[in-house]
Amino acid sequence: MLTRIRNANTAKHDTVDVPASKMKLAIADILVDEGYIQKYDLVDDDLFIGGHVKDIIEESMGGELFQTEYFSTAGQLLSAMEEERFTIYILDIEIPDGNGIELAEQIRKKQDKPYILFLTAYEQYALHGYEVRPYHYIIKENMQEKLVQTLNQICRELGADVKGQYLVKSAGAFEKVALREIYYI
Repeated sequence: MLTRIRNANTAKHDTVDVPASKMKLAIADILVDEGYIQKYDLVDDDLFIGGHVKDIIEESMGGELFQTEYFSTAGQLLSAMEEERFTIYILDIEIPDGNGIELAEQIRKKQDKPYILFLTAYEQYALHGYEVRPYHYIIKENMQEKLVQTLNQICRELGADVKGQYLVKSAGAFEKVALREIYYI
């Protein structure tokens, strides 16, 4: 963060963008108090990241294969799960009304074999995060590349699970149809 600020100052930029964390916000407060910077603004990236993840999935994986839903709170997701189960859950560690690890535990209680991915800026929670058996833990800095790789891997596994079957899209949802149930006349 300090290197970015110094480089921006050397290049005579009026502003510099830095990924946020609690520690960086505390440092920014000190820099303002000591007169090294004039001010800073925090831009919440949750909505941006949610939209960006959806774009990555649709562009890289094809909009026909994945139906994506974005929920900004754990409560919204848990409420939606009363009516519908999802195959893949992409969770952040810090969410407005809770904790992504606790949410993963609740998902595991409600659903037998979900694919849970943590997509977060917080590396320090990785070890604790693996206690709920996520499929992968992806750091936001590597999001584009790692998310696509991970989703491709899940698709291969799902394909292996449905060997001898076709996935057919019907009424906006995918259904497994056994080959032995398909007749050609």
